[in-house]
Amino acid sequence: TLAPRPATAPPVARPVVADEESTDAGQPPPEMPSGTDPLTTSTTELEVPAVLDGWLAAFAGGNAVAAIAADDRDGGAVRLALRATPASGAALARGPLDVRLQLHRQPAYPVITLSVGTPLSLRGAGAHRVTAALDLAADVDRRALGMLGKRFAIAIDLVAEGVCLRRALIVAPLEENVAYVVRAAQDHLRTLTAEGDGTTGPSFARARAQLAEPGHDVLGGDHPEAGEFRDDKLGQLATANQVRRALAIARRFTRPSREDYLVTVRGYPLARWHERRRAVVARAAACGLWMGSDLAQVAVSEGVARSRKDLVTRLEPAFAAMLGDAVVNDLDSDAAEDNRKALAEEARSLGLDRDDAARTVASASEPVASGMIEQEVPAIDPRGRPVDELIGMLDDRRHRFAAALELCERGDPRGIRPVLHTVRRLGRTEAVRVLGAMVKFGDAAAPALTAGLGSSKAFLRHGCALALGMLRTEAGTEAVIDLLLSEPTEIWRELARAVGQVGPAALMPLAAR
Repeated sequence: TLAPRPATAPPVARPVVADEESTDAGQPPPEMPSGTDPLTTSTTELEVPAVLDGWLAAFAGGNAVAAIAADDRDGGAVRLALRATPASGAALARGPLDVRLQLHRQPAYPVITLSVGTPLSLRGAGAHRVTAALDLAADVDRRALGMLGKRFAIAIDLVAEGVCLRRALIVAPLEENVAYVVRAAQDHLRTLTAEGDGTTGPSFARARAQLAEPGHDVLGGDHPEAGEFRDDKLGQLATANQVRRALAIARRFTRPSREDYLVTVRGYPLARWHERRRAVVARAAACGLWMGSDLAQVAVSEGVARSRKDLVTRLEPAFAAMLGDAVVNDLDSDAAEDNRKALAEEARSLGLDRDDAARTVASASEPVASGMIEQEVPAIDPRGRPVDELIGMLDDRRHRFAAALELCERGDPRGIRPVLHTVRRLGRTEAVRVLGAMVKFGDAAAPALTAGLGSSKAFLRHGCALALGMLRTEAGTEAVIDLLLSEPTEIWRELARAVGQVGPAALMPLAAR
């Protein structure tokens, strides 16, 4: 409940505060730690009045952690007063703010919380935040949630030691989250009521006390799914392997229980999740990559295809076209064959008639046994041949290794993508030699080598990392560091050596992660 309005409100001056973690309002938001969710909340400064109104003055003179009001004082925004400690008040008084809407299904009661803090603190890198607990049974809390479901805008009054430090309007794309969280809270409350033993009913006070216990994981940083979701990977869709990685994330979190984690625990914007997932599905369809049954249904519901049959019919020619695109296709032979088999199995399950001849096969340049022993073809000296001819030689398995090395020696940028595409068809020893020679293309090779870090073959990731370490570009160095921190196989030691090749320039990006 809200504190009563006092008859008069004393004037309160806003002190000047500073903190090493805060930034001025006009400065760009801080860089988020690698792998964390992006900042989608906007912050607009509001004027702190010389005299506080009765509601805020009563809150400032009390000891409650938070108070909420559902009125139209701030253009339809919900009003939220928050009490911060002196240390947190200094950090929250300037710079961008972020907000997290969560549902805590406590054994005693469902508690909806609004946590407001610095962007870093809401990602587990700091403690400068304040959490307000909302009760479904409280009329003012229900009205506030109703307003937030229409427009998620909150006018924040930040108070510390009885002084109003800041007024700010924060807006976030969380309207759909509000509806989801309220429905889930109501379902949990009905379950608790139905399963009660008749002695102790649901209690908001008990549940709120449980949340306040020391060590309680309010932000869900210890949740088993916390490290599995990567917003940044959902947006990297340039190559086939990047799309496959994004599909794996989208498939995982399309499951109802994991989507529930995204909304109720992580506080990830539901509208953004649906937008990201649709983009991944559409890109997979364009590349001809099978996405799994759950995402296939999403593809149909989102209008990517008219039906499951229509989807499979579209995927097969799209996959064949993608295999011929040296820029997009970074699949190894095993991954390509797995996709063919998945498409064939889905086609059979749908009763589609497939022409076996439509199956993508090796090009005609590959020798085929025909009842006779093929004569050994003499080696061709690639030196002195035009670049276009050398690129054409990459399609011949007998000459592609020599042609790839010669293209690297020439350093002509036209050869970068074709050479990297060819590397995936070479053996381990030959591939490592060619990747090492690709540094002769200079910085122009960095984007292609960075894409190669996503290969499913460990030795290709290793070779690309070593080449990027020798090139020492800023973006390439950061990509190698990201791979080092997430590499699941034993090649992480070799990746560490690649980072070491960069030298002191790699220390700051590595420390930041």
